[in-house]
Amino acid sequence: MAVTIAKGSTDDRAYTAHFSQNSYTVTFDTVGGSSIMDKIGVTWTDTVLDGITAPTKEGFEFTGWKCGDVTVNANTKYSDLATNDTVTSVTLVAQWKKTAAPAKVKIASVKSKSAKKAVVSLKKAKNVKGYAVQYSTNSKFKGAKQKTSKKTKIILKKLRSGSIVYVRAKAYTTDSADNKVFSKKWSAKKLVVVK
Repeated sequence: MAVTIAKGSTDDRAYTAHFSQNSYTVTFDTVGGSSIMDKIGVTWTDTVLDGITAPTKEGFEFTGWKCGDVTVNANTKYSDLATNDTVTSVTLVAQWKKTAAPAKVKIASVKSKSAKKAVVSLKKAKNVKGYAVQYSTNSKFKGAKQKTSKKTKIILKKLRSGSIVYVRAKAYTTDSADNKVFSKKWSAKKLVVVK
């Protein structure tokens, strides 16, 4: 900014310079995941992920953000990503990993010790969120009912006394959108005669 002093002026003068801090924009490419609004008004020293919630995507786990080849974390500042202060925006790209289906689960036992009830005990599986038990009086599971639980012991109720009930099970985990992802195959079936 140029300052002009009137000709012949000899008085002392004070001048104050005012500066405004540059602001920048961070955009988010979620690669098919849930959308995230651009983050505007970011300063040179601001952390780019402050206030940002991780996106979700059906069938996938979110593993983080990248800007080019740079892995972005909670401490990454705008200045870490822009080559210089004339770069007005940067784009972060979501990284995803397909949610793996759990391994085939095993049924430890199926017992009926109380009237019209059966208890299904499953062998505990690693890295799962819960289990699903399917049961039917039909050996091919036509018209089967299903019950899910986070526990390895599942109680089936309102069964018909004297009936033969066939049981099979799967384990499940969840993806980033909290959808259940089940084992690809059912366990071997077991049967129980309801008391």
